[in-house]
Amino acid sequence: TVCTGDDPWAMKLFDFLGQEFVLYSAIEANWVEYPDGSATLEAVVVRNGFPDRGYNVNVEFEAGMDFEGWDSQGFPTGYKDDCGISGDNHLDWMYYIMSEGATLTGWGANEGSSLMLNHAPSSYYYGYQVGVAANNVNVEYGSGGWFTFSGIADGQEVEGSGDFAFDHDCCPRYSVERTWTATDCSGNGVSFTQVIDFADLGIDPDVVDPVDGVAVVEAKGDFMITKVSPNPAVDRTTIEFYANTNNTVKMEVYDLSGRVVGTLFNGNIVKGETYTTTYNTSSLESGMYTIRLASLNNAKHEKLSVAR
Repeated sequence: TVCTGDDPWAMKLFDFLGQEFVLYSAIEANWVEYPDGSATLEAVVVRNGFPDRGYNVNVEFEAGMDFEGWDSQGFPTGYKDDCGISGDNHLDWMYYIMSEGATLTGWGANEGSSLMLNHAPSSYYYGYQVGVAANNVNVEYGSGGWFTFSGIADGQEVEGSGDFAFDHDCCPRYSVERTWTATDCSGNGVSFTQVIDFADLGIDPDVVDPVDGVAVVEAKGDFMITKVSPNPAVDRTTIEFYANTNNTVKMEVYDLSGRVVGTLFNGNIVKGETYTTTYNTSSLESGMYTIRLASLNNAKHEKLSVAR
């Protein structure tokens, strides 16, 4: 276990291809909790020291409960605090169980790798922890959990165990939905809904006037994907990205198996310019996809949902 005040690794795999462990860091991550006690974790992680390979993380959770509920189960339960840093914070954590169907799918040099995940430990003594110091690595607000895996990696059958350890404060992303309704004296009404997305990528973003209901955030890095709309998409979606440097980039779409299903842009970009491309999604199956915009030394990712 690594105990540190810095941003933690996002994922650790043990007994992987004969190695003691392999560390991955988050390129981006999205954690969402729902009122019914379920939650989702979607992330893109890159192997430490190998920027050309990584995994897409897709996990669903269920049975979310507070400590009182977790401590009252009909089987023994506890919480993970290897570093001795949580204090009484575990009393305020939420605890989840990993649902079936959780996956890691490779991208880049890991393309073709696919791992199925199961909750660990199998006794459910530990849950997936969410809260201050819950990632079992540092005292930041984050989440952490444990899993076993099996599947194919680098063309070989593999199995082992792993950890998740995410900081949630490092890159918060949220949205505001506003609805206006006008009604005349006869009771006829019309409504308009505006959704504004906000992203904090560790920079001081300049938010400009919303366009089509989505706030555009000026990129402070080399480039940034500023719009994917509609999302979910049915037959087509429009993707916009902003260039903050002169560069050469490629934009590709990956499915959950890490296979490239579309190339949307491949060429030079000019500092200060916004680029727009329309992607025909009619041939794609319903599900989650990843849009990857990359240069030789940088990459940005956005999730794309296709719904029929």
